[in-house]
Amino acid sequence: MSLIAFLIAGAIALAVAKILSIGQRESDLPPGPPTRPIIGNLLDFPLSKPYLAFTALKTYGDICSLKIVHGTIVILNSVEAVHHVLVTCNAATASRPDLYILDYVTGGFYLIIMKNESNWRTLRKAAMETMNAKAVEVHKPIQSAEAVQLLHDLLVDPQ
Repeated sequence: MSLIAFLIAGAIALAVAKILSIGQRESDLPPGPPTRPIIGNLLDFPLSKPYLAFTALKTYGDICSLKIVHGTIVILNSVEAVHHVLVTCNAATASRPDLYILDYVTGGFYLIIMKNESNWRTLRKAAMETMNAKAVEVHKPIQSAEAVQLLHDLLVDPQ
């Protein structure tokens, strides 16, 4: 067998191995239901009432995972698990994936999906100052006036 044929056979074997590894759970992920090659747990993903289906996954523990093709969904099935992941391990879980289109449209200032950087900390601090219990009390008269105005507008012109 020539060297070229040997290299082609090796490349094909590596490609097949890589394709079959798509959908497999990495060793550092929480446990979950067995995966299928390429699609992972796509057929296990609930299309209706996911909250019921996800609680059935408690057999794998309070923290479990589903592999959907290349993506991973981590499911937290208890208050303790949520506290552990979002509070205790917050440095490892605070970042967000890159959403290039939304970042371009918003100029990078969209608080919900921003990465944990200085801009995010500044915006979060401003949001927390305007949405705390004391600040909400200041806004109640404005909210009441706007609600009355909306009801008046609906009575006058329901269109």
